Amino acid sequence: MATNVTAIVHIDESTKAIQTVGGRDIVRCSFWTNTPHDITIGDYIYWNNKQYFVNIMPGVKKTASNKYEYQVTFERRHYDLAKVQCRNA
Repeated sequence: MATNVTAIVHIDESTKAIQTVGGRDIVRCSFWTNTPHDITIGDYIYWNNKQYFVNIMPGVKKTASNKYEYQVTFERRHYDLAKVQCRNA
């Protein structure tokens, strides 16, 4: 399986992994880069041997002529299933 690495970013202590008994399993990270990156829904990371996906468009702010700050929340795949509604036909 071929993968394309779009960016390698270094994250700091503001990155949080949140896991609860109720099923919440997300990774929130903040980082900055010198060039803009096209982070979009479906992009993913691996943390602790688990795959986490972008399900909500990340926040990005241009803070200087060559500095972009990102706020990204990565969620486990079961969050996609929680968004589906079933109907009785």
